[in-house]
Amino acid sequence: MKSVIIFSLSFLIALTSCNQTDDNVEPPTAVINGWNLEELYINGQLQDANQTPATYLSISEDNQYYRNYITGNWSFSSNAKNIIFSPEQILELAEKQYQIIEVTDNILIIECNMTEEEYFWDFPEIDDGEIITIREKFVAN
Repeated sequence: MKSVIIFSLSFLIALTSCNQTDDNVEPPTAVINGWNLEELYINGQLQDANQTPATYLSISEDNQYYRNYITGNWSFSSNAKNIIFSPEQILELAEKQYQIIEVTDNILIIECNMTEEEYFWDFPEIDDGEIITIREKFVAN
């Protein structure tokens, strides 16, 4: 009987100490800001600032965004670890989802996988249609 009680207590402790996912994750409100691209990494390689597009990103509280002449709505994924940019339908552009790597009041780092065509930029070392990992580091204006 004593071993049953010890086993039951051990099981109860193990069960309650397991990592539980929090479905009520608070979205990072620091993304709401105006941002300028400071660094661009393609497949982990920092790109020459003279060879990269100048990018301005504005994310507003009313779930609107503006990025280099593209406007639309933004939202968080259900776990608030990704930000989704949905361009206006008239533009006929695909929705893009970026993983939020870091966000503070002054820095926003996001990452996604797509082709250079989807990114609207030609990187000489990348083959047409190749999926690349794009990491963008923005600083607040």
